[in-house]
Amino acid sequence: MCKGLPLLIFTGLLFFQFIPDGQARDKYSDSLKNELNKPGLTDSARIEALLQLGWNYSFINADTARVYLHEAIALATRHKNFNKTGEAFAYIGTSFSRTDHYDSALYYYKKAETFFSRDGSAEARLNIVIGRMGMATVVLEQGYHQMAIRYYLEAIDSLNKSNFPEKWTNLVTAYTNIGLVYNDQQQYDKALLYQQKALELCGAHGIEIAKATQVQQLVALDLVNLKQPDQAKAALHKADSLAGKANLEYLFAIQYGIQGRYFLEIKKYNSAIAAFNRSIAYARRTGNLFQEASM
Repeated sequence: MCKGLPLLIFTGLLFFQFIPDGQARDKYSDSLKNELNKPGLTDSARIEALLQLGWNYSFINADTARVYLHEAIALATRHKNFNKTGEAFAYIGTSFSRTDHYDSALYYYKKAETFFSRDGSAEARLNIVIGRMGMATVVLEQGYHQMAIRYYLEAIDSLNKSNFPEKWTNLVTAYTNIGLVYNDQQQYDKALLYQQKALELCGAHGIEIAKATQVQQLVALDLVNLKQPDQAKAALHKADSLAGKANLEYLFAIQYGIQGRYFLEIKKYNSAIAAFNRSIAYARRTGNLFQEASM
């Protein structure tokens, strides 16, 4: 497992999860299937290939994903590999989450945690933390904001007490997502507090530039929402610099969308329209209908 969770999606926040295109997913699935057909493949390698196929198919076809994941569970259980069994159950949870079956998603995330707890390895302990963050995503979609924040805070507490290799990336995600919960509730001062915590970690621990850019963009958005145009302008300038270094089109779509909101706030309507149009253009180039529709 050990996949740093993506940042959450909230309607109207001009912020989205970047997912590889369908062609890349298909190519990756084909390579994994070829791996499974290799003679002499060890059971541990087979489990890993099945897990990756399940994860990849959870973006494409949830039913197919679960077929591979249940096969992984059977094989991992036979070898009493509790961590990999937990990973498979967690990925099943993710497949249900992606198809909006939140009760089922929560059930499988909790089931996964029981196996991670039986394993006791450092990886399994990290997977418990990541699973809690997955649960937070699910209960948030169900409208339970405070429960989501509680799960994130539990994850933060565990991460702060740990020395996991992925500690800082997952802390950034947890702080950012708490900020997004408060943003969704229009509690922009609290949202800014948590986004700034995430941003400090990005600078202190060399978090990948794409993720750091997104956090900086959210800080700028919070400042726009708080009607602090001077601070928002400075934050947007920093985000623009980071987005240029990352050079990813989906980040430009977000950047220009937030710029449009900034220009609306200071009543520069022509500049706002131009920024929104640029955001839409980048959104179309990346196939992001959510971003395009939010303009």
